[in-house]
Amino acid sequence: MARLPHRLQRLLQHRCDIYRREPLAAVSGSIEAQDAAYTVTPVATGVLTYWQATPELDEPSLQGITKTVNLVTSDKWHFLSSQELADGWLIVNKIILPDGSRHHDYGAVSVIQGNPTSNTSMVGRDTQSQWVFAKRSPEILIPGA
Repeated sequence: MARLPHRLQRLLQHRCDIYRREPLAAVSGSIEAQDAAYTVTPVATGVLTYWQATPELDEPSLQGITKTVNLVTSDKWHFLSSQELADGWLIVNKIILPDGSRHHDYGAVSVIQGNPTSNTSMVGRDTQSQWVFAKRSPEILIPGA
């Protein structure tokens, strides 16, 4: 991988896996299965990211609380601009804490809401990054995540 700009080296400290959602009909060839269910195919694993969680505003604390079921708010995920992302794809949290333990949301699945937005590059500031909003999904489980 090419050397990241210093700003991105400091920002992209988390890891996640990206999954594409495909209708079963695309896999099995069955038209009847078009809307029945989805199969999940990994696109990339161990992707560099920065997860900007939306805090629980009803119960403020010094650190904030991440919503277990994120029905109203969306978290913001930052990626390199070269990372392929699309609406409806899945992000699986794979954050490992500095002490080597798993983050309490490790394995949580979020669904991307809308297409990615690229950060603007200016003279002397090559951002090479993009971001998406994603909502937590308690119903979707990834085997082995």
